[in-house]
Amino acid sequence: MKTTICAISLLSAAAAISLLQAETAYTDPVMAQSKSLPTGYSVVSINALNSIEASGIIDGLSVDGETTILEVSSVPDDWSTNSFADPGNVVQFNDFRKNGEGQTVYVPLYYVEITSAPEGGTSKVGQILDVFATTAGDPNTLTVGGDLSSIESSLVDQTFVIRKKRTLEDVFGRYNDVGFVGGTDFSKCDIIYNLYNGDFERIYYQDSPVDIFDGWRVLGLSDEANDLCIDPDFGLMIYRQPSDSSSTIDVVSVGDVKLNTARTVIDTGYNAISMKFPVGFTLGTSGLYKSDGSVLTGGTNLSEVDIVYILHEETGVFRRYYYQDSPIDIFDGWRWQNDTTQVADNTEIPSGSMIMVFRRGNAVEWVMPQPFELAN
Repeated sequence: MKTTICAISLLSAAAAISLLQAETAYTDPVMAQSKSLPTGYSVVSINALNSIEASGIIDGLSVDGETTILEVSSVPDDWSTNSFADPGNVVQFNDFRKNGEGQTVYVPLYYVEITSAPEGGTSKVGQILDVFATTAGDPNTLTVGGDLSSIESSLVDQTFVIRKKRTLEDVFGRYNDVGFVGGTDFSKCDIIYNLYNGDFERIYYQDSPVDIFDGWRVLGLSDEANDLCIDPDFGLMIYRQPSDSSSTIDVVSVGDVKLNTARTVIDTGYNAISMKFPVGFTLGTSGLYKSDGSVLTGGTNLSEVDIVYILHEETGVFRRYYYQDSPIDIFDGWRWQNDTTQVADNTEIPSGSMIMVFRRGNAVEWVMPQPFELAN
């Protein structure tokens, strides 16, 4: 049975004025998310989304190297021409990342999400794509990351929205509003771990004697990282120093509710997966394992199965789970690695948390239908 969520509709100032004319305008459902962080390790998914910047329909596409150019219609009237060399509007880049060679990597700040498919068509609802460029013309175009030629027929005639990714600044505050322990000695600061390119970036708040040097920093980089993106697919791990005098602080974010299907690519190796919806799951209801083997790999040999790491909040330790796919069906089910005799299907993955997944095989797509219904 799905959870039912009451949709909160915010009335804009303009709409409030229009009440005098008996007209009402509503936004999409919104949410406020609060996550308490004790000392030690915590995991966080930022589920509250930034508002929609633009929307449209995909009419066709062509591939240009490692990007795909979408022909789009029904876009806003102020759709304009912007690119990496001439950014603007929904084309913006973040340059606080490095690749394996230490070179600067420019990460798009905006992303596309597919929101609906034509009846009878193959749906790619929930597909997330980075925005690289826009062109105003006949037709208007939108350039996104990746070669999408293999799913071309699944994208044409589907609708999309564009949102800005959450950043360190808008989640935790430009001046560390959340209250992490900062400083200039990294070893004494609270740490945000953000998985990028298979490795954890270690982020801290530099609280300097000279105010102009205050701000978020990635260990090993000198530049400010206030606009560093929090990828919509990925969650964060946070370590708070046990010496901190305050036992708990709260991370609060407000924004749109994620609707429709969620799609997340689980790559080979470690993945920090965001639980995108404002409700919790269990391992059994997560859809992380399917009998056809289309998501995670199960089995009875622990050296061959994929592993799901869930933080046990009482101990602050990650527990390792896997799906036991046995020759005898009655022994199938999720198991905690430390006690394989007990079925762990009901193990909770709370709302606002993150899981770590270690994937042994090739990349797979995890598809999660919307797990709640909206009630007005």
